[in-house]
Amino acid sequence: MKRKRLNYCLIAGLFLVLLAIYLFLNIKTNSYPWHNNIQITRHSVDYALGFASFSFFLALLIKKSKYLKYVAYVFVVLMFVNVLISTSVFYVYKEIFNREMAYSIMSTSYKEASNISSTFYIPIFFSLIYIVFFSVFIEKLSQVIKINTLAYVVSILWIVIPICWTFKEKRDIEAYRITHPGYGVHYVEPKFVFQTFPSFYQGINYLNDIQAVKKYKPDFSLISKTINYDAIDKVVVVVGESARKQNMSLYGYGRKTTPFEDKEKSNMFLYTDAVSPAFVTFQAVPLSLSSISMDTYAQNNFGDIADNIINVGRHFNRKTYWITGSKSEPEHILAYNAHQLIKTEDSHDGYLLPEFKKLIKNKEKQLIVLHLLGSHADAKNNYPKTHTIFKNQNSLDEYDNSIAYTDYLLGQVFEDLRDTNSAVLYYSDHGQAYTNEKFFHAPSQEANMIPLFVWYGSKVPEALRKPGVETRQTSSTIVYDLVLELMGLQNSKSNKNDQAKFLKNGKVIPFNELKK
Repeated sequence: MKRKRLNYCLIAGLFLVLLAIYLFLNIKTNSYPWHNNIQITRHSVDYALGFASFSFFLALLIKKSKYLKYVAYVFVVLMFVNVLISTSVFYVYKEIFNREMAYSIMSTSYKEASNISSTFYIPIFFSLIYIVFFSVFIEKLSQVIKINTLAYVVSILWIVIPICWTFKEKRDIEAYRITHPGYGVHYVEPKFVFQTFPSFYQGINYLNDIQAVKKYKPDFSLISKTINYDAIDKVVVVVGESARKQNMSLYGYGRKTTPFEDKEKSNMFLYTDAVSPAFVTFQAVPLSLSSISMDTYAQNNFGDIADNIINVGRHFNRKTYWITGSKSEPEHILAYNAHQLIKTEDSHDGYLLPEFKKLIKNKEKQLIVLHLLGSHADAKNNYPKTHTIFKNQNSLDEYDNSIAYTDYLLGQVFEDLRDTNSAVLYYSDHGQAYTNEKFFHAPSQEANMIPLFVWYGSKVPEALRKPGVETRQTSSTIVYDLVLELMGLQNSKSNKNDQAKFLKNGKVIPFNELKK
């Protein structure tokens, strides 16, 4: 009897600890709007019931037969994935888990995943420990439960509760679509025990809606030629990745990480307070290279992405090229109509240069986009070992080496175009936060302060050469307008940089409202 009582105490203790951790992660990372203590309590009870029912369901499967036990452990694996996602989001980003993060996971290549895996060692270890104890708990529970009608009723509550919530909120299945007008404002998730999974459904629908942009025919009637039309022969746009201006000597960093850019400062128009509109590439790049406004994007109306620099350049008789070593989605959306999309080896950005050198030999009017791997995690994999400048092999040295390697590549581009009628615009999609010797994406001011400048070849007409400095806060959404200006064009409807804004959790907020 005493042993049986101890067994019950062990089961109860495991349940309470596992439930407490589950609810903590749920509250910290769920996109449901937890407005007050009453809502937190109410929804915690719902999720607690779901978690208890799910545990009972798995215990029943284990008890019924050895074959159903295998099914139970498939669900255990799903719970591990769910806990791993929640733990990673809380530990690394300290943000809710939403469609943007879900889509980032789905669009991450194997190489990118392996590169950033070191950032998630602690969440992985914690999740493994959690799931081991969860497995022990359901095994113990299966030994004491009795199979009867009540057991079956309890075991299906984790399915019934989300269904009831769906009907309660009077939403049909289309409420999961990101095109639902309430998304990001009044969107309510059903109380699904795998609370991170609905965001993947939203991410899939987001991808489908973005892909539909390829079917749009942009309206170029608002774009007109200026007196400088065709004045610059080659316009080169270099899209950096995860580059913090805080780690660039061009912006006052103590280490000499950008010597090539430093030497060219007098030949640039430099933005000293440039910021990104989003902290993930697949949002930041379309927002900067197309005419879409942030408010329109937040409403999930993506048609204006078709009015992008590639389509504009092509429409106005420039040869358009996109060279990349990255496999992320923005290329598929923005570059699909380029005259040529060139994909190189994805080990480091040096592989882009030979392709670039071939293209600029042509005498045609050109718009060339170079999309870099830059300083994307894990930064140590983004530069050849022969370009190791800072040698302590810590995350800061590795990141600074990646910044220095991008600077070296920009130096090569400058030399190739120095005595030509060409202009180079460089900016980074977003930056990185740096905390506890780790670099990571984050919706914060620190993580989205980026480099942005325009460099001029010696044969650019004096009327178009504008070396100088802009000290006002400037969003990289202005890049679309800057590129059109370099091509001698202007879009009469574009007023994208009236105020630096940021896209966070489906809402547009002033950049300065982000945490620092």
